[in-house]
Amino acid sequence: MDAVRIFQKPEQGVIKIQLPENLAQSKELEIIIIPVIENEPLEKETFNPSDYYGIWQEKNIDIDKVSNELREEWNRDF
Repeated sequence: MDAVRIFQKPEQGVIKIQLPENLAQSKELEIIIIPVIENEPLEKETFNPSDYYGIWQEKNIDIDKVSNELREEWNRDF
């Protein structure tokens, strides 16, 4: 996936974006605009694997079978 990330201050509510040639040739683009929030601490949740222990116990799933199927899919020639 091609992407462009720029930081630009709007001038009178307008932002001009110069697209690279590969994106300029696209029929349609998705544009996402989010404000830059400076000096905001990122809340980082710690991952605790034990929180997820046993979540599949009540499901009728053979994890070895599922793992093997995924590996077979990854190894297919495209």
